[in-house]
Amino acid sequence: MPKRGSLEACENPRKKHRAPEIPSSRSTRFAYAARMSRESELSELSRGDRRRLMKFICSFAWADLEIRPEEREFVARIVTQLDLDARERSEVEQWLKIPPSPEAVDPMQIPLSQRELFLDSIEGVILSDGEVAPEERDSFELLKDLLATPPAGPGGS
Repeated sequence: MPKRGSLEACENPRKKHRAPEIPSSRSTRFAYAARMSRESELSELSRGDRRRLMKFICSFAWADLEIRPEEREFVARIVTQLDLDARERSEVEQWLKIPPSPEAVDPMQIPLSQRELFLDSIEGVILSDGEVAPEERDSFELLKDLLATPPAGPGGS
């Protein structure tokens, strides 16, 4: 059973629509999306992991080829929660102008212990505007599938 307010809860994956569980007012919807960011776990990330997370969040904000104001606001809240410095904030702003390259967002570089946090944060930016485009859903499902596969280690394939 899909969790409430998740991408799986949306009815038709091929039709752009308003997700039924997301509150309708902008401020309430944003608060909902921000909760999904798992604030306490975010503060425990190293600088490199915070940068990696922001690359993924920005990349998924671009999945439908546009950055909406609600997505920008979600990104800004995560940037604040992560306590990024001026250089890192500038980098995130650049990713909102031009998405990170596909090579820069390799899912297999996400540590196993952080995969759920990354998925929840990415889902938060996807849901932040109250609409889930087919491109967003498909990209998210692919990421979930990739992250369900453990990385190959010594002696692995």
